[in-house]
Amino acid sequence: DVQPGFKGRVSLLEPDVTNRNCSIIINDLSKSDSGYYLLKVEGDRSGDKYYYTVLYTNLSVKDLHQKPEVKISPLIEGQQVTLSCTAPGFCSGSPPKITWMWRRKGEEDSYIQGNITASKTENLTAVTKSHSSTLTFKPSVENHNTIITCQVSFTGNETRKRTLFKPQLYFYSTDIRKPQIYGRTTVMEGDDLNLACSVDSFPPSVIRWTKSGTETDLGNVYFSIINVTTEEARRYICTATNQNNNLTKEVVYFCNFSANHVTHCG
Repeated sequence: DVQPGFKGRVSLLEPDVTNRNCSIIINDLSKSDSGYYLLKVEGDRSGDKYYYTVLYTNLSVKDLHQKPEVKISPLIEGQQVTLSCTAPGFCSGSPPKITWMWRRKGEEDSYIQGNITASKTENLTAVTKSHSSTLTFKPSVENHNTIITCQVSFTGNETRKRTLFKPQLYFYSTDIRKPQIYGRTTVMEGDDLNLACSVDSFPPSVIRWTKSGTETDLGNVYFSIINVTTEEARRYICTATNQNNNLTKEVVYFCNFSANHVTHCG
């Protein structure tokens, strides 16, 4: 007879007892399963029933300290990426529930929108299995520096989490962001011209300034001219080159200077 708490969880490793193998498998273990287990043999000889104890063992169920194993691919904004998470432990039994979550700092966990998840079970041996899940999605700017978590829940309310990482997204894909130029928009001859070029990207972009087709400054977000003259009225271009995809975009900035009146620069 099988005790109520073990129904559906206990089976013989070798169903045919004539093979003299009485090993059992207990699935979905919990700490309440700890204790002494005895093998008792019962028989019927000449109409008389008999039984005797062959052996016993003490089973101690420990907490699960392993965390999910994760594999991460490089993340580039707008390009599909697949992450994988393998549940800890390789016991047979009920498959765990694997959930993918993400959150910003100070916010609650939420499901990743527009994702595709696939679960996989692999039989390693007759009594061990591997359970994994893959998450496929297109990362966006809102995923940058958020926390992505793989949560594995087992039967019996045992839950393990693995915080994957704080994604550092490469912000440039085929849709590179447009640089922005900041600075004074009215300039007089004799004034100083101070411009700054900014672009939202990760990893940081390389900034290059050109004036009328001639490169003037490489790698500096700031462009300055002290004591401008009318000859400095030129076509100024800020080019941002992303280190990942080597894509560029330009912002054209025209400045006209006059000794007699304030002119617009933009």
